[in-house]
Amino acid sequence: MYQVVHMSGVQFAVDLAKHTCTCRGWNLTGIPCGHAIACICRRHEDPVKYIHSRYKKALWKRASGPFIHPIANEELWEHTNFPPILPPVYHKQPGRPKKVRARKKDEKPATSTGSKLSRSFHVKIKCSICGEHGHNKRTCDKRGGANNINKVKRPRASRGQPSTISEQTIQPNLANTST
Repeated sequence: MYQVVHMSGVQFAVDLAKHTCTCRGWNLTGIPCGHAIACICRRHEDPVKYIHSRYKKALWKRASGPFIHPIANEELWEHTNFPPILPPVYHKQPGRPKKVRARKKDEKPATSTGSKLSRSFHVKIKCSICGEHGHNKRTCDKRGGANNINKVKRPRASRGQPSTISEQTIQPNLANTST
């Protein structure tokens, strides 16, 4: 049993007979830590003798010694009178089926569901009223008729009180309409 003082002042107890050190490096790996090597060298011994047997060449040869024989081609298999093995019967899984399939790591993510098209499709929106690109008929400035009345927002009444409407009439803005 040795007591090793590290240069930082920390002390470690090394037991060469049990192959242990209080730093637990030797215990976890099976390879002597620096503290244990210092003790081994002090005794003028070889540190390789204190390495766990799982790292030694003899154990590796013994583990990889048995040769695994390859299986013969299917045509050379022995034929039997048993029926062929079939895949398992399909059972419908409980619960609602998923809307979106699971994508692989190298696939692009799915586009969002809904009525909007993503910009990756390079679709240009065209208005059905004026024929211009960049807006649709809902946001078109050139739409005519009753839809072109500038709607004045009424002030909201607080809860529990009826809304009051002033006697001002809402006049359509005729300057923007073209007939």
